[in-house]
Amino acid sequence: MVFLSLCLFSACSGSGATLAEIDPDPDKGVSTVCGDGFIDTAEECDDGNTTDGDGCSSACVKEEGGDDIITGDYSICGDGVAESLEDCDDGNKINGDGCSEFCLIETGTDADGDGYSIAAGDCNDADATIYPGATEVAGDGVDQDCSGTDKYTDILMEISLEGSETVTQRSVIKVKNTDEFNLVNAIVHEESMSETTLFLRWDIDTDGDGTYDSYTVYSYNDDNTLSSILEDVGGVQNCISYTYQEDRLSKEYDDDNCDGVYEQIISYEYNAEGLLETEYTDTDGDLTNDQRIVYVYNADNLVRYKFVDSDLANPYDAASRYVYDANQNNTRISEDSDNNGSLDVITIMAYDADNNLLEKAVDDRDVSGIEEVNTYTYVAGQLTQVNIDEDFNVNPGSDQIIYLSYVDSLVTQLRIDASGDGSVVVVVNISYTNYE
Repeated sequence: MVFLSLCLFSACSGSGATLAEIDPDPDKGVSTVCGDGFIDTAEECDDGNTTDGDGCSSACVKEEGGDDIITGDYSICGDGVAESLEDCDDGNKINGDGCSEFCLIETGTDADGDGYSIAAGDCNDADATIYPGATEVAGDGVDQDCSGTDKYTDILMEISLEGSETVTQRSVIKVKNTDEFNLVNAIVHEESMSETTLFLRWDIDTDGDGTYDSYTVYSYNDDNTLSSILEDVGGVQNCISYTYQEDRLSKEYDDDNCDGVYEQIISYEYNAEGLLETEYTDTDGDLTNDQRIVYVYNADNLVRYKFVDSDLANPYDAASRYVYDANQNNTRISEDSDNNGSLDVITIMAYDADNNLLEKAVDDRDVSGIEEVNTYTYVAGQLTQVNIDEDFNVNPGSDQIIYLSYVDSLVTQLRIDASGDGSVVVVVNISYTNYE
C-alpha cells in the first residue's frame, strides 16, 4: 500500500506502470481524451481539465509541484478528506504534522498531541486517549495503553463457614470489565449478571478440594455481543449459540449435549421502536414454535403487560401488569398465573429519594396476608445489608441476613447469616486481579 502510494504521489524512476495499468477500469472507456475526468490507458491522471500546474498537466501527466496533488479519481491531497489512495488528509500539505504533503502518514510525528508518535509506540495517533502507558479500560474492546491487548480481570470467590479456614467452594471468574460485575443488582433485583457482564470464563470447584469440577466459557462477536456459551459440568457439556439481525438478538439455540442437535430454539421479534415484542420458544427443536411471551409497553417504553401463552392458543395462560412511579421505578407487579381474571401474586416495592430499593413485599393471594418481605439498608449509597423474611405472615422476623463489605465500589465480602440468628454464617471472600 505504501509503495503504491509513493509511486502515485511522486515520480518513480524507470519506466514503471501508469495508474491505469495498475488499476485498469473498463468502465472508463477505451478512447483517450485528456480532460474528460476519466483516467484512460495512456493517461497518468485526469482531473477533468487541461490546465497545467494543478497536479495533473494539460497532457494528463502527474505534476509534483502543482497546487493540488491528484491521487486519481478526484482525490485531492489537502482537502481534508482522505479518499482513494490517500493514507491521511489533514486539510493541508505541510510536512511534520503527522500527514505529509503527499497525504502519507508520518510515523515520527505526534499527530494527536498525546506525547507519543507512531514511531514511539502510539498504536492510534488519531486518538489522544490512546498511547503507551494510558489508563486501560478493561473489556471495552480498545487497547488504550498500546500493550497489544485489552485487559481482563480474574475474580476469585471463596466460600467458607465463619471461623473456619476450610474453603467449601471456590470460583475463578474471568471478566472483561470489572465495573459491570454487579453483585448488588444480582442480589437486589435478582438479575442475571450474564446480561450485563462480559464474562470470559467461570471455573467452579464445588467442594473446595482444589480441583475445578465445572466451567463455562463465553465467546463474543467483534461488537461484544454474546456469540456462544459452553458449559461443562463434570464432563457433561451444554452449548448455547446466539444469532443477531440489525444488532439485535434474533435467535438462541440450546444444544444440551453439544452434538449439533438443538433441543430448544428461542426466537425474538421486536417492534418499530426496537423493543422486544414477542419471544417464541420451540421447546423440542422441531422448528415449530410451541410457546410465546408477549410484551406491551407504556409511553415511556417500559413493560406494562407481559402475557404468557404456553400453547399458542388464545386466550393467554398467564398475565402480569407492571406499575411505575414518576422516576420509572417498578413499584408493583400484579400476576394472574392462570389468566382467570383473579390476581394470584402481588409484589410491591418502595424506594428512597436516590431510587434505591428499600423494601419488597410479596403477597401470595393463596395464603393469608403478605408472605415475604425483604428490606435493604444503604450507607453512603452502597448496599450494606439485606434482611429476608420468608414467612412474614406466620413468623415475622429475618430468616436470612446478607452483609456486604466494599473496597471502593467493589464488593469484597459477603457474610450470609443463613438462619437470621447468627448461628450459621457463610462467608464469601472476593478478590480481584487485573491482567494484560
